Amino acid sequence: MKHDRLLVAALCTFALVAAVGTSRQPNDRISRVEQGLSQPIRIADGPVWTIDQRMKRGPVPGVGIAVVHDFKIDWAKGYGVRDVKTGAPVDEKTRFQWASITKAMTAVVALRLVEKGALDLDRDVNLYLKSWKVPENEFTREEKVTLRRLLSHTAGVTVSGFRGYASGEPVPTILQSLDGVAPANNAPIRVDKKPGGDFRYSGGGYTIVQLLVEDVSGRPLAHVARELLFEPVGMSESTIGPPASAAECRQMSMAHKQQGVAEPGHRFLVGGSACCGLWAPPSDVARFVIAIQRAFRGDPGAILSKAMLREMLTPVSSGMGLGLSVERAGNNTFFSHSGGNPGFSSLMVGNLEKGDGFAVVANSNSNIVGEIQTSIAGAYDWPALAPVSFASAEELELKLRRLGADTPSELRPGNSLSEGNLNALGYALLEDGRLSDAISVFRAVADVFPLSANACDSLADAYAAGGDAKAAIEQYRTALDRLARFPGPNRSYERNKAATEEKLRKLQEKLKR
Repeated sequence: MKHDRLLVAALCTFALVAAVGTSRQPNDRISRVEQGLSQPIRIADGPVWTIDQRMKRGPVPGVGIAVVHDFKIDWAKGYGVRDVKTGAPVDEKTRFQWASITKAMTAVVALRLVEKGALDLDRDVNLYLKSWKVPENEFTREEKVTLRRLLSHTAGVTVSGFRGYASGEPVPTILQSLDGVAPANNAPIRVDKKPGGDFRYSGGGYTIVQLLVEDVSGRPLAHVARELLFEPVGMSESTIGPPASAAECRQMSMAHKQQGVAEPGHRFLVGGSACCGLWAPPSDVARFVIAIQRAFRGDPGAILSKAMLREMLTPVSSGMGLGLSVERAGNNTFFSHSGGNPGFSSLMVGNLEKGDGFAVVANSNSNIVGEIQTSIAGAYDWPALAPVSFASAEELELKLRRLGADTPSELRPGNSLSEGNLNALGYALLEDGRLSDAISVFRAVADVFPLSANACDSLADAYAAGGDAKAAIEQYRTALDRLARFPGPNRSYERNKAATEEKLRKLQEKLKR
C-alpha cells in the first residue's frame, strides 16, 4: 500500500538558517540538492525530480533540510507549508515531530547518566527502577534486562512501536503504557525473549529507558534532556513533547495523514515520549549530528567522552549500536536513525570521520526523505549514500532473491534495499507506466519479506492496475492473512485493513458480473 496522498495548498521556499562559518550560503550545492532527487534504488537511469516536482507529486506539504559539512551546518532551508489549511509557510522556527529519531537523543541522555555514575550499562535495570519493575519470568531468570540491551534493541522486550493519540484522545501516563492499561492503546510491555539475543526493534524498550532516566534523576525526561543534551549542544528550539508556550506551539508543523487534512501531531505519553516525542527544527537535529562527530574527535567539552561514544557506536546486533545504526563503507563510518509517526517522516545521517551529514523531515508520510538523501549525496559527492543502480527490474529481482534471508543486514530498514525503499520504487515504476517492472519488484519484495502484509498489498495494487483481478484478489487475501498471522511486524499496516477489505470486496463483485 502506498502512503496517503495529500493536498498541497502552496509550495513556497524559505531560507531557514544562514550558512555557518561562511560569508554566504553555498548556493551551488543548494541548487544541486534541489534538482537531483531520485529513488534510493534506480533502474535504468530512472527519473530525477526537483524538490518542488516531488512535493507536488507526493504530495508533500512541507519539508525541512539541514546539511552538515566539515563539522558545521553548511546550510538549512525549508520548503512548502506547515499547515495546508492556513497556508502558513515553513520558516526558520518551524518545529517538526522527528518520531523515532528521539531514541538517539534518549540514548545520549542515558549515556550521560552512565558517565555521571547514576546508571550502569550492564546491570539489571530493576536495581534502578523504583516506580515500576520489569516483570520477571522464565526469560529473565538467567539473563537480565540491562540498559545496553534496551538501547540496542536486544533486551527481548515487546511492543515494536506506538500508534500514538490524536488530538482529543486521552493520553496515558508512562506507567499505564508500560502495563497496557487504558487509555493506553498498546499491549503490555514485557520480556518474551531471552535478553541478550538478536536485534528486535522495541519502542517498548525505550519506554523502560525513559522510566529508568526519570526514576534515577527524579525528574521528567523532558527536563533531563534539556539539561544534559539540548542546552549543551545548542538545541535551543528542541523539546521532548510539545513546547509549553503558546508562541512556540504556533511554530509547530501540523501532521498530514490524509489527503487535504491537517491535524496536530500525535502525542504518545503525558509529559513526552522517549520513543517518538522530539519536536525540533532541522538545524537543531543537525547540531545533534555535529555533537556526535565532535565526541568522536574527542573535542574538549563534547557531549560524551570518546570512550563512551565508542560504546555507543559499537554494533551489538544487526548493525545497531546504542541508539544509532552504524555502518562501515570503505574508510567511512556512518551513523543514522530514521523516524515515522502518523503524518511525519524523518531521516538523520552522519559521517563520523569527515564531519558530514544531514537531517531531513517532511510533514507527511512520504519517501521523499530518502530521495533527498540521494540528492544530497550527489551534490556533496558522498558515494556511499548514492542510489543503488540496476540495469533492469529483472536484475534487481535476481539480486533480492539471492539475498533472501541470508543477508538480512542488506534488507534492514534504513539501508538501500529496505522494504520501504523497494515499495517506493515499485510505485514509482507503476506511475511511470512500467507495469511489468513494478510487478517484478513487488513480487520479489513479497517473497523476500515473507511476513509483510504490505508487500502483498502493493503487489495486489499492481495486478489490479494491470487488470488482473484474480491475481489481485489472491494477493489482497494473502495480505490480510499475513496481518492475522503476524500482527507484530504488521502493526503499521493494521490501519489499512479496512481499505484492503474494501478493495477486495469491489474486485470480487467485479468478477461476479
